[in-house]
Amino acid sequence: VGIKKCIRGEDVFSIRNITKKLGKFKLNNINLELKEGDIVGIIGPNGSGKTTLIKIIMGIIDADEGEIELCNETIENSPISFKNNIGFVYDSLQFYPHLKVKEFRKIVSLFYKNFDRERFDEYLNKFDIEENMHIENLSKGQSEKLMLSSALSHNAKLLILDEPTAGIDPIVRTEIMQYLQDFVKNGSSSVIISTHNTDNLIKIADYLVFINRGNQIFTVKKELIEQEYKIIRANKAELEAIKESIVGVKEYKYYNEALVKVGDSLKVKSLLIEIDKHKVKNPTIEELMYYYVNEVR
Repeated sequence: VGIKKCIRGEDVFSIRNITKKLGKFKLNNINLELKEGDIVGIIGPNGSGKTTLIKIIMGIIDADEGEIELCNETIENSPISFKNNIGFVYDSLQFYPHLKVKEFRKIVSLFYKNFDRERFDEYLNKFDIEENMHIENLSKGQSEKLMLSSALSHNAKLLILDEPTAGIDPIVRTEIMQYLQDFVKNGSSSVIISTHNTDNLIKIADYLVFINRGNQIFTVKKELIEQEYKIIRANKAELEAIKESIVGVKEYKYYNEALVKVGDSLKVKSLLIEIDKHKVKNPTIEELMYYYVNEVR
């Protein structure tokens, strides 16, 4: 079975109205589109639905509703080609701990039609991983790099990473993020990173998708965050005047702070001009998440 190529200029990957009910939890109507070269960060607290979404994309569990396309194919219509176009990096390497790296390479090569052993070995060399090392003796950072080597060595159109930098030191974390940027430089592939750690994500992501309690709260282009959102320190009367634009409020003894979605609101824009500049700041991703989780009811 051949591996289908994406048509340049079209969406590499799209999620349309994905819904999944698991007990009392429901992943509700998730939508996402990626073009060539996009790096998208899926963020949200633990239990928000990020891993459930990844499992649906990978075909590990089925969605109740909706459709996922990769290079104009679905996993139902073209399962082999679909999966060959995905590279996946787990948060930990839990299988075959007794194997040597070279034995792991042989197994991986059987799974992927376009597996490139020479490229895989180049990554091993870059990452200082010996092929005779046992997987169980690899450090957390080395395990992560081994999985990344595998994911980058079969010409995947979409690379998915689920909590890829959890528990590894900042130097390795930064190094992995750099390789992800290099991966999409030619513009022919895309990356999805699912994480609750946003320190490095903000440096490389083009878009952020925030999921909370199974709901897609927002999708925003990273460079537009500072235009779309502001944190304002104001009194109750000032905030009451712009209450339609307030996402959430933190109450202090002598003042309140509110996350405000600016949008086209003339009232918000007017307030931003009137109040002192030191009472306005740009939100971090963590602050966006906090205010949306604790939004105004």
